[in-house]
Amino acid sequence: MTLQDWNPLSYFRELGTFSKLLLLLGFVFLGVGIARGLSPYNRTVILGLATLAGSMSAHYFSHWSYPVRVHGRISIMWRNLIFGAALLTLTAAFGWWLWVISGRPVHLP
Repeated sequence: MTLQDWNPLSYFRELGTFSKLLLLLGFVFLGVGIARGLSPYNRTVILGLATLAGSMSAHYFSHWSYPVRVHGRISIMWRNLIFGAALLTLTAAFGWWLWVISGRPVHLP
């Protein structure tokens, strides 16, 4: 058993550096939030979930096209764009929930 086996980010080799960094921060926030207690009003858990969704959204948006061009045209990976948009929407929903539970006004003047 090598030290590489103990590195949790080695299981996410396909992710880029930015996505791995956000994923690591998301897991740290999620772990701290769970240790403090699970609740829909626990801002640390919601921040961790938003960071995880944002990390995966960045990963899917960074892989939006196939690496090979056919007849000089770019082929789009529609599955990655749809997953990226869905996860970006989820990130925005978590951000809105953080805005609401922190006591900010729901309707801006």
